[in-house]
Amino acid sequence: MSNDKTIVKIKCRLQAPHLYEAHEDQYGNTKYSAILRLYDESEWKKVEAAKIAAVQNKYGTGQKAQQMAAQWNRDDRTKVLRTPDDTSEYRFMKATRRPQDGMPKLVGRDPKHNVAQSEGLFVSGAHVIALVQLWTYERAGGGFGATLLGLQWVKEGEPFAGVSIAKSEDFDDLSAEDDQDAADVFGL
Repeated sequence: MSNDKTIVKIKCRLQAPHLYEAHEDQYGNTKYSAILRLYDESEWKKVEAAKIAAVQNKYGTGQKAQQMAAQWNRDDRTKVLRTPDDTSEYRFMKATRRPQDGMPKLVGRDPKHNVAQSEGLFVSGAHVIALVQLWTYERAGGGFGATLLGLQWVKEGEPFAGVSIAKSEDFDDLSAEDDQDAADVFGL
């Protein structure tokens, strides 16, 4: 991994992932994205350290850097790592990636294995290790942003909302059926 202190590797769980196809958000911006839920305070501290490094990259280590970081950390819209209204059990952040930069790197437990969408691993609730780069911006009052560089799948997890995805074993094997037999399944 790079020595760039704005890049952080965090253990988290996925929520609302749009990783294989860029998705248009409520502002009309098309991006790859995921909400990352961080449950361990040590992971929160890694993000906070990367934020400090991002401010120092932009403003140095002086008073201006401290002022900007303090200002952006007071505003939920600009501080990146947020606490949900209904619990303090975890923090969450949205990480995005522009389509022109290509999709994020998605690997399995073996980092040499690129995970195809058809494998169904990067779904809501999955436990992952995320590689994210923090940065600052100045437009509209400024703040922090997070670019999703890649994800490593660790294990399945309970989905946060909605229903589970069916598995292949939930269906009968109809591959040996010819067209007429297949039509009989529907009583046609």
